[in-house]
Amino acid sequence: MKKFLGVVTLTLCTTTSYAALVNLNIDEFQKTIKTLNKEKGYNGEIKSGALTGKVQEKFIVTGKSATDEREPVLMTGYYLGATEVGNLYSITEYRIYCDDQTYGFAMSNFEPDGTLSLTTTDSNYAFDYEDPTPRDQQFSKILKKACKHPAR
Repeated sequence: MKKFLGVVTLTLCTTTSYAALVNLNIDEFQKTIKTLNKEKGYNGEIKSGALTGKVQEKFIVTGKSATDEREPVLMTGYYLGATEVGNLYSITEYRIYCDDQTYGFAMSNFEPDGTLSLTTTDSNYAFDYEDPTPRDQQFSKILKKACKHPAR
C-alpha cells in the first residue's frame, strides 16, 4: 500500500490540472505513519517541536529507479504536523543520488481535511547544508543511511 500511495502521489504531482480532484485518505495516512517503522525498508524518523504542536516525519526506502542511468535510491517521506486548525500532511517522493550525495523530490501537501493544497518538485540539493539546523542534520543522516539500506 505504501508504494502504491507514493506512486499515486508522484503521478498526481505531475498532473496539476487534476489537483482539485485529489483528497488524502486521512485514516489510511494515520495508519501508515503509525506502523511504518515495522515495514521492510523503514529508514528512520525525525521528531521535532513546532509552534503549535509536534511534527513527525518518517521515511521508507522503496527501491532503486530502473529508468535513471544513475540508479537513484527511491525513498518516501511521510510528514504529520499539528497546527491550531488541525493536522497538516505531506507525502514526498525522494530520488537520492548516492554517487554525488544529492537528492531531488516531488512533494504533495494536504490540508487538515485531506484536500491537496500544494504540489512541488525540486532537485539538486546536497545532503549536507551550510549552517544546518538540528532537523537538517538528522535528515542528512537519513539520506546517507538510505544509500546503504538493504531495501534499495
